[in-house]
Order: sequence, then C-alpha cells, then structure tokens
Amino acid sequence: MHSGDGFGDTRPVPITQQEKMNQATNYVHHAETRLADGRPSIVIDPGSVGNLAGDQWVKEVSEAALNSGLLPTQSLRDQPLIATGVGQGVQKCMHNVALPIAMDRADGSHQSGTFKVPVVPDSRLPGLLGFQSLRDRYAILDTHKLRLHFCSTDEYDLESHLPAGTETYQCEIAPSGHMVIPCCIYPEVPKETEADEGSEKAAEVQDNGNKDPLAPI
Repeated sequence: MHSGDGFGDTRPVPITQQEKMNQATNYVHHAETRLADGRPSIVIDPGSVGNLAGDQWVKEVSEAALNSGLLPTQSLRDQPLIATGVGQGVQKCMHNVALPIAMDRADGSHQSGTFKVPVVPDSRLPGLLGFQSLRDRYAILDTHKLRLHFCSTDEYDLESHLPAGTETYQCEIAPSGHMVIPCCIYPEVPKETEADEGSEKAAEVQDNGNKDPLAPI
C-alpha cells in the first residue's frame, strides 16, 4: 500500500451481489474480533466481496485518527449498498467513509494510508477488508506466519518458490463476486474396471467403521 492511496473498494456492485455479500458473516463472531489489548484492527475477510464496516467501529477508528491530528471524511453514496447477514437483516449503507489508518510492516517500517469503506448503520460490525480490495492490491495471504503481502504489479512466479510438496488449486470467481473452488470434479472411473473396483471401494468404506471416509483438506 502506498502512502495516501485509497485502501479499499467502494464501487457499486450488482444488486444480486449486494444481496449475497457477507451472508456467511456472523454478527456474534465479529463482536469477538477486537484485539485483547483493545487496539482497533481491520478483519481480513476474503469471504466478503467488498469492504464493509459498522458505524460503531467507524466512530472508534475516526476518534483514534482525530486524536492523532488526522481527518476522516464521509460522502453520500451514489446508490445505497444493500448489506445482508450482518446482524439485523437487510440494511442500507447510504455513506462511504475514508479513514486514515497506519500500520507496521513486517520489517519494522511504518505505513500510513486510507481505508475506504461503506458504513452499516446501527452496527458493531468491525471493518472488513474484502476480496475485491485484496485482489486489486495483488494480495497474498500467509495464514501460517499471519502476514499479508501487497505485491507490486510486476510479473512474478510464486509457484516456483513454494516448498516441495505444495498442492495448488485453481479457483474461480462466482457471479456473486466471491472467490470459489469447484469441489465436485470427480475423476471418471474407466468402464472396464468400474465393476471390479466397485466391490473393493465398498469394502474400504466398511473397514473405516465410524471414521469419515473423506479426509479433510
């Protein structure tokens, strides 16, 4: 993220996408995302198509920015953003805010910027950094080391630097705007061996007893 750049996507999305975005977001779960020491933070949420934040979280971050001499701004949206699944049924986001933010890089250096986000009224929803913003920033999320990388626009070959034994899966973009991985691409069994293998596979499932025959990914 470059200093002063907008950190987020507040563009209008199709109504079908608006109605579906954040349906997997649980209100109670997000009430527990505050850090133990109380520091304001943004939830990295690729499951949310766009950025989103409740007005209470926006107020908290705005107050922190003002205490540091930085000025948040608010603007009326060209059209309402319909948010569902965020605690109170269907809600209309009428405004966007641009919040000054500051973060530490992994190398110890400091970075400031702006988080642009639609505001959900009467909501404790934390700030969500959604998939579209992550994709626009060429983001790579390291869930093991808890690091978020914003890559440059230069071409790169990530696969050649991954450790041996890495499994890579090709994902797709659903009409809703979510990143998904097709999960029912079952290999075809050759017809000449289908009858012979059928009895063996049935026996394998029976031998598992109470174990789930499908190993977790």
